[in-house]
Amino acid sequence: MKSPAFQFYPADYLADAKVQALSIEGEGCYFRLLCYCWREGFIPSDRVAIARLCKGYDGPGIDEAISMFSRGEKRGQLVHRRLDKERKRQEERSKYLRERGLEGALKRWHKDGVAIIRPMANDSSSSSSSASALNPLTPFEKGGQKKPNNRKTRRMAVGSSGNVAEEVARATERNRKRFPELAEIEK
Repeated sequence: MKSPAFQFYPADYLADAKVQALSIEGEGCYFRLLCYCWREGFIPSDRVAIARLCKGYDGPGIDEAISMFSRGEKRGQLVHRRLDKERKRQEERSKYLRERGLEGALKRWHKDGVAIIRPMANDSSSSSSSASALNPLTPFEKGGQKKPNNRKTRRMAVGSSGNVAEEVARATERNRKRFPELAEIEK
């Protein structure tokens, strides 16, 4: 997924000698082109296309703004090195946070190397794939935890048999049949 925003550092922007050398029109074009470059990963190298991106402005400010970009790997593309560096930094941070989140989930929900999960309550076999997301069981439903005091709540959580371990075993087996991709997680 593309990041919707990039970090903007006003002190760095205002202190940059190249930015200070731009005319007001060039600075406006430059900032618009930065936004397009962030969204698409590049801007076209064609001056006419760049003028369209700058709301039809075709003055000397465009040439100033173009000078702030460098050639990309592909022909006809201009890129901005600082934006590329920022994009890479965001991707690395996102990857790091995702890995840490998965690690935390494994520690919390995969006791003894066994994944205990169940379909969401509003899931039905004929619903869309987004409705088939999985929810982990609560600590009580995993077994061995303190039971709730309310008799009705306990009956709903445990099921008709009254044995937590049996219900968990049945639910796990149902999930293995229903979701074959769980076999990969449990390994």
